[in-house]
Amino acid sequence: MTNLKRLFTLVLAIGFVSFGTAQEKFWAGLDVGFNSSKVGDGDAVNTYELSPTLGYQINDKMGIGVNLGFGSEGEDQSSFGLGAFLRYGVSIGDKATLFGDLGVAYASVSDKSGAEDITATGFSVGISPGFLYRFADKWSAVAHFGNLGFSSLTPKVGDTEGDAITDFGLNLNTSTIGIGVQFHF
Repeated sequence: MTNLKRLFTLVLAIGFVSFGTAQEKFWAGLDVGFNSSKVGDGDAVNTYELSPTLGYQINDKMGIGVNLGFGSEGEDQSSFGLGAFLRYGVSIGDKATLFGDLGVAYASVSDKSGAEDITATGFSVGISPGFLYRFADKWSAVAHFGNLGFSSLTPKVGDTEGDAITDFGLNLNTSTIGIGVQFHF
C-alpha cells in the first residue's frame, strides 16, 4: 500500500508544481456508473458508482490522474476506492479522443446485510479504454467501457480473514460502463 501512497503523492506534486505554468493542462471530472441485475423472479439489484477525478495533461497524448470511487449496492453494501492512472490518447478530429487508461487502485468493500459484517480490501491493476468528446471550450464528455486486468481481494467475515480472491481477465459486461463530464482548466 505504501507504493500506492507514493504514486498518489507524486501525481499530486507534479500537478501542483505545473499549475502556475499550464493553460488548460488540468481536468477535474466526475464519472458515474449504474448497473441493474435481476435473477429470475427476484428483486432487481441496483449498483451505483461515483468517481471524482483530477488529472494533468503531460503532452498532446499523455496524461496522469488520480480518482476516488464511491459505490453502493442496496442499503447495506458500500465500497470505496483510491486509484492513479496513466492515460494515452489519440485524437480523432478536432474534438474527439480515443484513449486507454493504465491504472492501479486500492479498494475497500463493506457488506452489512447478513448476520455478520463482511469486509474486504484489495488492489487492482488494469487497462480500460475510453472515449472523450470536447463539446464546449472547457467541457468534455467521457465514457469508459471494459477492463483488462488483475485484481486481488481479501475478505474478512467478522474477525476471521478469508483466502484472497484473485481475478485476471477481460471484463466487457455492463458493470464496466462509466460516463462522465470533465472541466478543463
